[in-house]
Amino acid sequence: MKAEIRDIVAYLYSFAPELGACCDRCTWDNGNKTAGRIAVTCFPTVNSIRLAAEWGAELMITHEPLFYNHSDVIPDDFVSCEKRRLLESCKMSVWRWHDHAHAAVPDAINEGIRAVLGSGEYEEKNIGLYRPARRYRLDTPLTAREILRRIGGQGNVVGCADKPMSALSLCCGYAQEQHIIHELASGEVEAVIAGETLQWSAAEYVRDAYLLGYEFALILGGHSMTEEFGMKLLSERLKTKFPECEVKFFSSGAPFTL
Repeated sequence: MKAEIRDIVAYLYSFAPELGACCDRCTWDNGNKTAGRIAVTCFPTVNSIRLAAEWGAELMITHEPLFYNHSDVIPDDFVSCEKRRLLESCKMSVWRWHDHAHAAVPDAINEGIRAVLGSGEYEEKNIGLYRPARRYRLDTPLTAREILRRIGGQGNVVGCADKPMSALSLCCGYAQEQHIIHELASGEVEAVIAGETLQWSAAEYVRDAYLLGYEFALILGGHSMTEEFGMKLLSERLKTKFPECEVKFFSSGAPFTL
């Protein structure tokens, strides 16, 4: 049994139906109109593509682009050319699901990491920046060290590592430094969970705050590691929505060798 890819895409778009122009689109078209096997991943790494192709995926849904830029323009360099040849050898189309995921209310990527952190109260608040504040008050406080362990154990903590905290701001993936500073300076947040940010700005702000006696924490868990939970949640939703299809999640993991 197979599903129409257009129906799968319509489901992805249904998370934020009013969203206009965005980066969500077919980033690699192999001509498939239907899919019986759907691969889901966060970053479409060479390894994720190979494993999905070996499994027999006809459609891969990714959160991030194939070719290292937001518009997914294929650069003319040897790495990009080899990745393109790999895609040409696969019987698989690729669709990106990024802006609709983050524009959903609640944010569909943050829903995944919230399940890992435990129960709590979620709120989205417009603060006049690029993205709304996505705040999560834990029912059971956790230290920054414990939070980092729960989201994969790779990354860094700036500031207070061992005080239990409950008032969190979720900035999975890339977090603008102004957003992090605004959240901690608001007095309403104890810790920010981000994937990555500008260390010379946001991380130094948190370091100085901690040295001045403020018990803030910035938890940098890695771009992929903080957003993978949301894509894994999407794979479970697709299994329910399209029971005629096989759906498999492929972890892209962290990019670091050491």
